[in-house]
Amino acid sequence: FNNLAKSFGLLAPSGETKILKINGVNVGFYYIQERHSKEWFEINEITNYSILKNNDDWDKKNEAGHYSDHDLNEKNIEISGNGSNPSIAYGAIKKLFDAVKEKNLEKIFQFIDKDYFAKYLAILSLVNDNHTITGDNIKYIYDFTNGKFKILFRQESGSIQTINSSIKNFNKSLFVNNTYDDALTHDLFKLIVSDKDFRFQKDLYLKEILNKKQSIISEAEDIYNESFKNLIFSDVKLRHQKYLKIKFFE
Repeated sequence: FNNLAKSFGLLAPSGETKILKINGVNVGFYYIQERHSKEWFEINEITNYSILKNNDDWDKKNEAGHYSDHDLNEKNIEISGNGSNPSIAYGAIKKLFDAVKEKNLEKIFQFIDKDYFAKYLAILSLVNDNHTITGDNIKYIYDFTNGKFKILFRQESGSIQTINSSIKNFNKSLFVNNTYDDALTHDLFKLIVSDKDFRFQKDLYLKEILNKKQSIISEAEDIYNESFKNLIFSDVKLRHQKYLKIKFFE
């Protein structure tokens, strides 16, 4: 899904499986993923940026760990990247958080790349896993060239949550029947998907993905088959992996 997101124009790190050898000794089966470094952002045509994320100190009352009551508080934000003036990015995230708390869609759309977020939610609607938009998992990318935020797409587990919602409640599916159903960071996404024009834009991208269904499935099979060559030389149980493959493609 990271590869699919990247090919669809999202800031997503691609990856591949490898057998790691040290001094010629096989030490295991690994997944190697691109790191969102300065050079990586330059390849993605972003040169003046700041990365903002919530502090990932897990010493807090929420059992889930990833989110807290301060996830829409700019004082809980850490900044990195090579932005020319980080204080501007810091001010922008405060204004975005304030707009979310005020439920002010007009202000929200002033601070986010609307087209990018439409693509993002189109992909995420299929994955139906809100882990990547929960609490300290979100990395807000502030682009100083246009004063807009994008967010990094990075799915860790590769799992897909079944969509149990009716057609009428399809747009709510991402935020219900999932582990992190009360995370404050979800409020941004709930608000923008409630906007009819944004939803129409998101659904156009979703249709574009669905029109490529067969080629996407074929590419996933190719990636799996290539990875399976490495699995054979690992100590991972192949029977269980074959079961997981069946469940994934279902």
